Amino acid sequence: MFPELDEIGKVRKKLGLTQSDLARIANVSQSTIAKIENGLMEPSYTITKKIFLALEKERAKKEKNKVANEISTKKIISVTPEDSVKKAVKLMNAYAISQLPVIEEGRVVGGISESNLISKFETLSRRDLKVEEVMGDPFPLIPEDTPVKILKALLEKFPAVLTVRKGEITGIVTKSDLLNLIR
Repeated sequence: MFPELDEIGKVRKKLGLTQSDLARIANVSQSTIAKIENGLMEPSYTITKKIFLALEKERAKKEKNKVANEISTKKIISVTPEDSVKKAVKLMNAYAISQLPVIEEGRVVGGISESNLISKFETLSRRDLKVEEVMGDPFPLIPEDTPVKILKALLEKFPAVLTVRKGEITGIVTKSDLLNLIR
């Protein structure tokens, strides 16, 4: 199912394409693109398909060239191993996030995620635990210029990855960040 026709101009502009660029890629005339975008023409299914496939191809091409730093969240919310699990949950709720890196003296020592917490739910409700008692393995550290294709593979196995430059953590990339590329 294709998006609405009025999305063509928005998507084209977001991709940085002119009407002429899109016309060339879709193998239709520039005037056809202009008429569709201005609501002056109801294109055939074949023309609509050509245009949306061309837009999707360009979107995929641009995404393929993206790197971790371009989609990472720069503000990293974290906890220490000594923090309470209640504090971690409050932070996760306050910032609407599902995972936190566990950082001690500038080093990533673990990760805490909704999955960690749910697997220990019964224990959590009985006593006040520290993060170190429920945290999982540290999230992977990757260079800022890591391609999205590699990010995808890592995020299939980990809840998040951290970007680094010269040994310093510069951002966090989550599954949500990767999914935002689809818009």
